Amino acid sequence: MGKLCDAMVAFSERNNGLLSRRISGSHHHLGRAISTDYRGYTIYELPPNGQGIVALEMLNVLEGYDIASLGHNSPEYLHLLTRQEGGL
Repeated sequence: MGKLCDAMVAFSERNNGLLSRRISGSHHHLGRAISTDYRGYTIYELPPNGQGIVALEMLNVLEGYDIASLGHNSPEYLHLLTRQEGGL
């Protein structure tokens, strides 16, 4: 197992989680991660066949807006994040 897997299993064990070394060893690599850059961060998701690609595309759309200026949970902010027509 790699360092990340070891750390995840150790955390799970300390917190009465369900992940164990036996279970984590049975998982297989799902393929190369997909990613996008969003405001100076690289965001990774699992490859297609899930909703990860949708989350990355939503971040690409939001990149064109100054969402901080709208105010958290303001009507304009919520409209931008939930609208259906031509945006998210």
